[in-house]
Amino acid sequence: MKSFFSSLAIFTLMLGSIIWNYLYIGETCAVLREKIELLPACSQAEVAVEDLVAYWEKESGKIGISTSQHIIDKMNDCLSELCYAAANNDAQFFECARYRATSVIKEIEDAESLQLENWI
Repeated sequence: MKSFFSSLAIFTLMLGSIIWNYLYIGETCAVLREKIELLPACSQAEVAVEDLVAYWEKESGKIGISTSQHIIDKMNDCLSELCYAAANNDAQFFECARYRATSVIKEIEDAESLQLENWI
């Protein structure tokens, strides 16, 4: 009987961790999406992009625990492109990088969602 309760406690902990991870990833992605959508025009975005990159660098290690390194690298690339475009005032490249970053955030959310296909 002790092994049953131990197993139940471990299962409950595991389920709680999965739910906490889902909520954390969702909140982090929402903040990232908001920061990306609120970026000003390319000519005035350098400081805002630096803030976005700082936030990503702070959170990417935690997100990387459950998300593939490939997706993390894609987001790093998008943010590097945003920095480059803002520094060089390349509006078209800036908007492309912003769109790609939003797409990568959607990928992260889809990969970490509580859908049956993610568990199989």
